[in-house]
Amino acid sequence: RRQRQMCIRDRLKHHQLYYQLAGSSPQTLVFTHGLGDHSGTWQKQVAELESQFRVLTWDMRAHGKSGSPRGTWAMEDLTHDLHELVADLGFSNMHLVGHSAGGAVSVDFTIRHPDLVRSLTLIGSASEANAAAARNYERLAENCEQDRNYDILKAVGLQNVQGAISPDPSGFAKAARCMGSLYETPLTPLLKRLRLSLILI
Repeated sequence: RRQRQMCIRDRLKHHQLYYQLAGSSPQTLVFTHGLGDHSGTWQKQVAELESQFRVLTWDMRAHGKSGSPRGTWAMEDLTHDLHELVADLGFSNMHLVGHSAGGAVSVDFTIRHPDLVRSLTLIGSASEANAAAARNYERLAENCEQDRNYDILKAVGLQNVQGAISPDPSGFAKAARCMGSLYETPLTPLLKRLRLSLILI
């Protein structure tokens, strides 16, 4: 029998992480969404795969139903959230799937915790940002901070997506800057450490 569980994670020191768990297979598949999106974006994939995998979807900090902690953020903080979540659930030997910013988080996670990852699938993602991308992320962040009515979903092309949830503006700005930091601190040079199956879409 398929199992579904919806929980609010509240053990982190500064915020909550929302996640959904489906399926009961010993093989674990973890989906991480992109900037401005939320875990619900994977519902079709979950429906197709939950009979074959235990499927974890989650909302990154400031997105969907997750909390948005105060203070400054770095890329490693986004990755640490995922590590805290899967560690608490006792998961290892995972297949990670990430879209856009979620792909960058998945790459960073795999670099930091290669023993926990079996395969990595990246969709429209990158391990670094060029100068133009970094400027765009900074522009997104500044618009969020300066305009209370800034339409984040429209800015990231999700305004017509059914079920879309607008992120917390302050947290979204910080998450955008985390992605922009991949210009000065790219993950690309560290990819040579990885020894696993990699799929790029």
